[in-house]
This record gives sequence, structure tokens and C-alpha cells, in this order.
Amino acid sequence: MEQLEVVRLNLARKDVYEVWKAFLDNHGMQSDEVVTDTLGIYEGEKLVATGSFHKNIIKCVAVDKGHRGQCLLNKIVNEIVTELSQKDIYHYFVYTKPDVIGKFIDLGFKKVVCTNRLCLLERGVYGVEYYKHNLKMHYQEGHVIGSIVMNANPFTKGHLYLVQYAASLCDFVHIFVVEEEESLFPFSIRYELVKQGLTSLKNVKLHSAGNYIVSNTTFPSYFINKKADITTEHARLDASIFEHYIASALGIKYRFVGEEPFSPTTKIYNRVLKEVLYPTVQLVEIPRLTASNGDIISATKVRDLIETNNVELLGNYVPRTTLKYLKTYKKQKMEVNQFGNN
Repeated sequence: MEQLEVVRLNLARKDVYEVWKAFLDNHGMQSDEVVTDTLGIYEGEKLVATGSFHKNIIKCVAVDKGHRGQCLLNKIVNEIVTELSQKDIYHYFVYTKPDVIGKFIDLGFKKVVCTNRLCLLERGVYGVEYYKHNLKMHYQEGHVIGSIVMNANPFTKGHLYLVQYAASLCDFVHIFVVEEEESLFPFSIRYELVKQGLTSLKNVKLHSAGNYIVSNTTFPSYFINKKADITTEHARLDASIFEHYIASALGIKYRFVGEEPFSPTTKIYNRVLKEVLYPTVQLVEIPRLTASNGDIISATKVRDLIETNNVELLGNYVPRTTLKYLKTYKKQKMEVNQFGNN
């Protein structure tokens, strides 16, 4: 019997990419552009299995229907795990459809949560129960415990207003800063700016969101066709994790968000959060803060001002601590650009 070997697929080659894309299409998946490496198994000239990964997320795993009895899933996943371990990654996730969750459990993965259309599983050290255990050490007594999840890219007066509003209504507020490194400002900077901006508030606690606040970059859109459906499923998954592991660990009863007057995506996200979290956690939407010129304050507006060199206007949108950092950031960026042009 022919020995089937795992090989690396060079998706930069159009012919290889088209074969891979067609293979995923045949298995009800779209090609996911956010992949670092892709592996495959061929039988002769025919692709019979594939799997990809990006950071610690295993993606786009598919095995030809005629070969599912040959343990190709085991073979392709184990090869990916080996590559991840070579990158010193020993805790990783996979998204799959509910009807095949058992196949991944047989490979040592554990279910984190499932929705009707999607399951998130993990394998390796320090999983979600460990994360939940650590959160419990920050449990605070109180009848009204609130929470906020923010990317804070960067921390604005709008973020500050949202926290102040929540803190005025709650005995204690837990704030989670999204850790995914796909923002203009790295997590360490975003976290520090939030921390500096909240020093006057005594009933708040800052947390890293870790791996369990799902970001847009890690969410598996390749399973779902329509953008609105992607947003809906993302919110369902995020809300389920939040309810089962985060809210339960900290006794959270309220999650505060800003209203979104312009983004249909965020409107859908907030609506689904509200539906899924209720009645365990109540979603509280508050109007966005506006600047003196009537503009709604947002991190997007701040990034636009930075990009267009309107640093003098930033004080309308960010607190003093963020403004101090942004002036230094812009100066350093201009120096780098001038150096590069010399």
C-alpha cells in the first residue's frame, strides 16, 4: 500500500492554491486567507487531506470523503502539532462543525463551547479551566458586578466614559483588554494606556482577555458564507465563552457596551450578545460620547487623526495619559520616516 506523506503546500503558486481552494469548496469551506502555513497529503496527483494554521489556531482541516478511514485526519493534525511545538506553541485551538467534533476529541482535543453551527476545541497546557481558575482569584463581593471588553486601539475618552458609567452603577467592574496582536498599537501599550487612564477609579480591575475573547482575525469565517452570518456566529461563540467561563468565575451580571450608530456589523454583534447572554448576563448599551465639535469619539477617529498628522486635535478625543503617549508615538514615527527617506 502506498505510503502517504505530509507535504507543505505553497499557496503562492496559483495552481497549488486553486487545487487547495477547490478541495475546501468540496468540503463546504471557503479558503481562509489568514493562514501562516498549509500542509497537505496527496495520493498520486490527487489532494486527499489538508490543514493550515495561523499562530495557535489550526484551520481549514479537511479530509477526502473516500479516505476518512485511513486516519489521515490524525496524520495531518499531528504534523501541524509537531510544527507548532517547534515554534514553542503547546496550547492550540481548532474550530470545526458540530457533526465532526468527536473526531477531534479522539485526537485529544477538549470542547470549549459549541453553537448550532460551530465548535471551538483546544488541546495542550493551561486551557480554559485553568484560565477560569485564575479569574476566580479576582472574584469581588458585590450585588452588582459589571464587565467591559475593549480593544482600546488606543484608549479614548469614549472608553473612559464607558468605564466611568459602569463604575458608577456597579459595586465592581472587570475590564478585559483584547490581547490579539493585530491592532495598530501592541497589546502591551494598549493595556498600559487603559491602566493609566483608570487610576482614579478604585472599583475596577483590569484583565488580559487571553485566548478566550475571540478576535476577528482568529474567528473561522471560512465555515460561513454571508458576512452577517459570520458576525452572528462570532458573537454567539464569544458570548457562550464569556457566559460559561468568565461571567461564572467572577459573578458578572452586566456587560457594558457603547451603542454603534454607524457600523452594521457592531449592531449585529451587540444584538446577538444581548440575546445569548440573557438572562445570566444583561447587556447594557449606552450612547457614545461626543467631542465638543459634535463628532462621536472613537478609536477609529483617533487613528485617522494620527495618520493625517492632526495631532493638535487629539486632545478632543483622548485623555491626557493617551495624548502624552500619542505625541511621543507620532514624533518617533516621523523620525523613522525621515530617516527612511534620507
